[in-house]
Amino acid sequence: MPRSNLLAAIAALLPASVAVTQSTIAPPNYAAAEGNTSNAFPWHRGPNSMRIQFVHDSTTFTSQGAAGRIVIHRLRYRPDAGSTGESWTGGSWPNVRIDMATCPFDYLVPSATFAQNRGADVVTVHDGPVVVAPGTGLGSGQPLPFYIDIELLRPFVYDPAQGDLLVDIQLDGNGWSGQSRVADHVSTPTNNPRGSRIYSTAGAAATTGTIGTNYAPVCEFVYAPGNALYPAFVATPSRGAAPLLVQFTDSSFSPAPAGVTAWAWDFDNNGTVDSTLRNPTFTYTGCGDFTVSLRVTDAGGPRTVTRSAAVRTDEFTVDFTVQPLGNNLFQLNATSSLPAGGWSWDVDADGSIESTQQSPVLALGNGCSRVIRLAAARNCRTAQRTRLALLSPRALATDLQAGTGTVSAQTVGCLFDVQVVASEGITVCGLTTATYSGSGPFTATVHVTDGSYVGKAAAPEQWRLVGTGTGTMNGGSVFAPSRNEVVLATPFYLPPGNFGLAVHHTVANDNAFIAYVQGTAGPFADAALRIHPQPGQAAGLAQDGLFTNATLSPRQWSGQLHYTQRSLSNLGGHGFLGTGCAGSSGVPRNTSSAPPRLGNVLAVALDNLAQNAVLYWWGFSSTTSPLGPLPFDLQAIGAPGCMIRTGIDASVLLTGSNGIATFGFALPNNGNLLGTQFFSQGLSLDPAGNALGLVATDAAGFVVGQ
Repeated sequence: MPRSNLLAAIAALLPASVAVTQSTIAPPNYAAAEGNTSNAFPWHRGPNSMRIQFVHDSTTFTSQGAAGRIVIHRLRYRPDAGSTGESWTGGSWPNVRIDMATCPFDYLVPSATFAQNRGADVVTVHDGPVVVAPGTGLGSGQPLPFYIDIELLRPFVYDPAQGDLLVDIQLDGNGWSGQSRVADHVSTPTNNPRGSRIYSTAGAAATTGTIGTNYAPVCEFVYAPGNALYPAFVATPSRGAAPLLVQFTDSSFSPAPAGVTAWAWDFDNNGTVDSTLRNPTFTYTGCGDFTVSLRVTDAGGPRTVTRSAAVRTDEFTVDFTVQPLGNNLFQLNATSSLPAGGWSWDVDADGSIESTQQSPVLALGNGCSRVIRLAAARNCRTAQRTRLALLSPRALATDLQAGTGTVSAQTVGCLFDVQVVASEGITVCGLTTATYSGSGPFTATVHVTDGSYVGKAAAPEQWRLVGTGTGTMNGGSVFAPSRNEVVLATPFYLPPGNFGLAVHHTVANDNAFIAYVQGTAGPFADAALRIHPQPGQAAGLAQDGLFTNATLSPRQWSGQLHYTQRSLSNLGGHGFLGTGCAGSSGVPRNTSSAPPRLGNVLAVALDNLAQNAVLYWWGFSSTTSPLGPLPFDLQAIGAPGCMIRTGIDASVLLTGSNGIATFGFALPNNGNLLGTQFFSQGLSLDPAGNALGLVATDAAGFVVGQ
């Protein structure tokens, strides 16, 4: 019995609600084999728009058993295997349009004009959400499960005998949320992709694109035989606020000459037929998820399709803003995608509710950030948003318009100078930094050096890591970049003085983007801080990699520093003032695990000690000392590159072990000490380090908080 007749016989024996389905993998022979390349087009574009067409050779189907007309009703795409353990969280777009057609050209000679590749049978098979499932890589050569599974609302009837198959994806990027992953692709004739692509990043409405022959994604086409009735329908809109008027459109396929002759709709899955029209409307007055079924009949009999949650009403999302008002008071404001109520604010992560107002004013303490949870209700739905929110009362921005940018594998950054003019220093809580094109999370790191970044771009030993946080790239262009708020996991203190800062973006196993202004601008200043204080001498630069010679200048950082001061929030600080000098065990560092607070023990660690001994001192000045003006150069007495950077008002000889010595000082709970500022440094015993036998540690600044 011919294969097509056998399938028809099997179909006749199945229940009316069941359709025989099969699948074809494109390219052939890649069902269990990893493709030889990967690509971000289109499923790793995030909020960035594009249009891409894939033309698949008809032999992709005929060589795998699809000898006649088929009804394609599902597309599935596979992620690139990536590295072992590499993961992504998944995400979604609310509206992606996909058209399918028989291409009038052979796949090896498509047109660069998108419209010319669309045959007369073109059908919009999907115009709605596309979801990217989360996953984790198994390592190169280990194919992963499909991460994008698109059930087509309008099936496409395809006959391989009529030509090659076109899939036309128009991605506008709007509404993207989450994290995606590059897809598994096959390229070059030797790997036999049996396909080509035509693509444009100009937008979803682009009319022409770039042709890439011998190129195809690994895609599974799920289909039913084209000799039997296949039921399908479209609901428009399928999401919205109740009451929601929905237009239902029958998109069933029937091979019978008379086509579908009867329709029976059940709009709420209660077993009762609500309409027998072909394309009825129905109003959902309540809140919930509604399962819809359609039974269609042709000369061969009835078949039924049932889709759970085909219509969802009153779904919504919430978010909030935090605005400082002074005196540790903050204005919180809740927003929602649909009108909501029942607001509940938990602003200290203890499970208790501090306010039920939509926009309360609350005292949130003297920290730099706080985990805030907002919950709300709408009819039968609830939504919540939990995130780490910046509480810094001050912010200073540069030119945020950007205009150009840099992309690099994994890490890109900007180096620039700042001047802290506030005598008590500042504590940086977070930053706003500009990205473009990319999507998904990135890690932001902040390094600091004393004086200026100039001459130190490729000298990592001159820099200290002081802050780390995460942000999310949300597309954009260099002319309209995405501005990403990054809350630092640990705030960092900058005492008064001149510093170079380096802000880098890192994306694991992918490209990182940073947007900036080309040329010279500044200074940008407020009463406490200046960014790009000397644009004529130190205009800033961009950098590929972390402290490498791959730089571009002049490049002005496009960003914003969010900060507080002891006088604004009573938050104490301990931070880097200046670099020490290298000895036989490296540069001895001077760090503290927590800022100084009244009634607490201030713990300081000095490491990289060659002989486990260090003379540690502190003073009340960073400009003068018994030795004279600071910094004081020790080169003349046998310690080249070593600087005394702080006054010496008290000292202690510390010994330790394993290259580390610690010092603890109990700060009295005396309000008169609040805001006291002092500085510290040390000389490490290191006979092999230099002729003097002493090596200077990093210097640090302190301000006492509460």
